[in-house]
Amino acid sequence: MQMKKFQQKPIVTTAQVGSPREFAAGVFCLELSGAIGEDQPISLARVRNTLAVHDFSHLHLKINSSGGDVREGQRIYEYLRSQPVPVSSEAVEKCLSMAMVLLAVGDFRLVSGEVTLLNHPVHRPRETLPQAVTAPILRALADRLDEIDDRIAHVFAARTGYPVEWFISEAKTEDHLSIADAIQSGLLHEVTGLTQRVHPSWPDVVKALPRDVYLPRHLRSANYYCACRCVASLYGAS
Repeated sequence: MQMKKFQQKPIVTTAQVGSPREFAAGVFCLELSGAIGEDQPISLARVRNTLAVHDFSHLHLKINSSGGDVREGQRIYEYLRSQPVPVSSEAVEKCLSMAMVLLAVGDFRLVSGEVTLLNHPVHRPRETLPQAVTAPILRALADRLDEIDDRIAHVFAARTGYPVEWFISEAKTEDHLSIADAIQSGLLHEVTGLTQRVHPSWPDVVKALPRDVYLPRHLRSANYYCACRCVASLYGAS
């Protein structure tokens, strides 16, 4: 069954109005800009070396990348997810391909400014293929690419609580991911200047609401509540 993409716009409320927020003490902002790969600006070695010389109680990732090597991206994802402190992530300008996986590291995920988002199937450049290919070689390669696509979709599903089938279907379109889809699926929690701000007190507000009050699914999900806790560490509890 073909899954339809969302058409509605993100929820907009007066809660978006306010002065810019400042990071709390102890937050370290890690800039991840450029291509992903062992010999590229975003590599596991560079990330490790940078974090090794800083003390912090919260890690904030600022991502501007067109993606890159899948294996290196997966290594960076696993390393950043293993950090013993809260981690938030922010996309600026572009967050494409494997950069989307790095965005998923954060428990609180936002975008600021005009941002292009893209999740798409993994590919292999022609020049990396053998000069002469056979049917078994191509089948094995296709199976491997499907396996990676499935693994990435499961990462998104695990981080958002949204159906893995939706992420698989969405990636196959090769279209840019709309802000509405990113918000509704839980990949994003906040869009600066457009959506309501994520606030630490939100879970308590929801608990106090009458049962007949309607709230969109993403605003009452464990994923969103996790973002609320992360925001308290990023900006302070106020």
